[in-house]
Amino acid sequence: MSYNGEEPQVPVPVQPIMAGPGSATADQTSIVSGGKLGGKGGKGKGKGKGKRGGKTGGKGGRRERMSLSARANLNFPVGRIHTRLKDGLFRKQRCGASAAIYCAALLEYLTSEVIELAGGTARHLKARRIKPRHILLAIRGDQELNQVVNATISGGGVVPNIHKALLKKSKKKSSKRAAN
Repeated sequence: MSYNGEEPQVPVPVQPIMAGPGSATADQTSIVSGGKLGGKGGKGKGKGKGKRGGKTGGKGGRRERMSLSARANLNFPVGRIHTRLKDGLFRKQRCGASAAIYCAALLEYLTSEVIELAGGTARHLKARRIKPRHILLAIRGDQELNQVVNATISGGGVVPNIHKALLKKSKKKSSKRAAN
């Protein structure tokens, strides 16, 4: 016999179904009886609390619980922000889960921006700790953040500014006196 690269196909025996309508064999179980395809009890592979769950079976297929913040790769608490968002709504209003993720991401970004600028200000003023003064100077120094944060920062003081009219005028030597 010559080998041409194909394996010979062996016919698989088919078992004839001798049962009448309404009865089930070992391979076929009805939905009503709670076999393979449905029902609550028995050896079904549904999403119950049975011993076998998932593709691998048992508890091996389960993953550890992850917080929403960990799933979104954020440091700010998504769940807590979601509860606060829901508390602020009226009775029939709803709040999606993605809204909390968006808010947490936005707050984290703004916080990191403020801390980065305040750290630069603290370094410029030769301080090792960020104080409210550094935060105020950082926010007021950035044009976009100044628009977003329109609030008084406690313990921040004021931005140093002297009006031009209050400065002393420097006397310039006139060119007429020098010519004479």
